[in-house]
Amino acid sequence: MRYIQFDFDVEADTAIIVANEMIRDLNLSGEDVMTIASMIDEEMVTLVTDWRPGIDGEGIVGDDDDDSMTSTLENLDREDTRA
Repeated sequence: MRYIQFDFDVEADTAIIVANEMIRDLNLSGEDVMTIASMIDEEMVTLVTDWRPGIDGEGIVGDDDDDSMTSTLENLDREDTRA
């Protein structure tokens, strides 16, 4: 078993942002981002009392609103290329 660690600022980060970092840094398939984000949200709900799963605390990762999810992922990709 391999352990990995990523910083998570509960005030600024969302599960999708950290999942995207994990995908990039660990060279994982981009198809895994939603699965990883959902797993992060599941853990955060148990650790942070007022944690609201999803992007910016609105909606649950994996909602039927795939268009907003796609647009958010595209924005994150653009931010990554600027850094």
